[in-house]
Amino acid sequence: MNSLSAGVLSILGMAAVAMVGCAPVPAERVADAPPADPRSVDKKSVNYVNPYPVNSYEHFVASREYPAVLKEYANESLLNQASGKEKFVVICLPEQRGRFYVDGQVALDWPVSTGVPGHSTPTGAFKVLSKELSHHSSRYGVFRDAEGRVVNGNADILKESAPEGGSFVPSPMPYWQRLTGDGVGIHIGKVKAGRRLSHGCIRSPRSAAVKLYKATSIGTPVYITNSVEDFKTGAVAPADRRRVYKPAPSPARRKSPAAPSAQEAAPSEQTPQQAAPVETSPEAVAPLSVQESPL
Repeated sequence: MNSLSAGVLSILGMAAVAMVGCAPVPAERVADAPPADPRSVDKKSVNYVNPYPVNSYEHFVASREYPAVLKEYANESLLNQASGKEKFVVICLPEQRGRFYVDGQVALDWPVSTGVPGHSTPTGAFKVLSKELSHHSSRYGVFRDAEGRVVNGNADILKESAPEGGSFVPSPMPYWQRLTGDGVGIHIGKVKAGRRLSHGCIRSPRSAAVKLYKATSIGTPVYITNSVEDFKTGAVAPADRRRVYKPAPSPARRKSPAAPSAQEAAPSEQTPQQAAPVETSPEAVAPLSVQESPL
């Protein structure tokens, strides 16, 4: 090979190397952004991986078990800022979840157990009428015989009487927040994930009930809905914002052979219109009517 040919080949070789070096490098594939609403992700796949940042509310909602889970989500910063802010509560019956919104953001998401068929929790727009740290039912509780043994663990004092020589012991409902004049409210009680258990009240685990009690005020709106609210704003269906609850008349209270104690006294004779909305201390326990089963 003469020197001319060698030079040509050398030039061609350098050109080829230069072309290879200038070739575009394939871009790495960027993962698709997760949906804005984590409730829309498909969690049924065996290979499902939660696509949202850990500790975010979206990550909590996108967990495989949600909403039928006993876990709660709490944004302490928002809860501490609730005073003076726009706030409201949504009780989502189909999901059996409660959510507390502060300035349009979820500050608390917790499991609830609402009314069973025949004692359904009413839907519509409500507000917190009064609050009691230590409330007892004057309708539901247990009957004990003369020896103090429980003979009826799910007693309704308006429909049945305590045994001769026995007594009625009302169900405790700590951290009570009244929503209706006839006794529907939010309080601490036994909760099973995704299950309806009560006689109409909204049972909540202790941790969530305490947080909610501290963050709400007299007059805080509460929406109980048969649909799932908007994820971004918490807006509920217009029908549930307009629906006004009309309580059914309660049956006449039956006389018990045993004289009731102070905690077992008859419901207040004040009508809902006469009773002023107040927040009470643990020492001021009013024996008001309530729709709830023993805890």
